[in-house]
Amino acid sequence: MQMISIAVGDDTGKQTGTEQRRARPTPVPGLAITGERGQYVITHVASGRRVCWASIYNTNATLNKIRNAMMVASGIDVVCSTVVDWTVDADELAKHACSDWIRAFGGALAHS
Repeated sequence: MQMISIAVGDDTGKQTGTEQRRARPTPVPGLAITGERGQYVITHVASGRRVCWASIYNTNATLNKIRNAMMVASGIDVVCSTVVDWTVDADELAKHACSDWIRAFGGALAHS
C-alpha cells in the first residue's frame, strides 16, 4: 500500500485541497483502491469521490480480481468507443459513460 494525494472537498462537493491517503494503485489512471478487504472502494483520485463499492459486487474479491475487473471494464469501453478519462475533474466526466464502466466493472467482478 502506498500514500497518494486524493482531493478532498466540503459538503457541497467543492474541492478544498488534497490529502495523503493510503491507497492501492490500479491499472486505470485516475482511479485508486481505498479501504480494506471486504470494504474495498474504487475512488476517483482527482475529486476524492467514491466511484463504487467494489466489495458490494464480490465481498471475497482480492486486489488482483478487482484490478482485473477494472481492466475488463476499460476494455469494454474501448470496444464500445466510450472510453472514460478518469484523470479529469469529476465535473468533466461523462455520467453515462461512467455508469456503463461501473456496470461492466461490477459484472466482471461479480463473476470472478
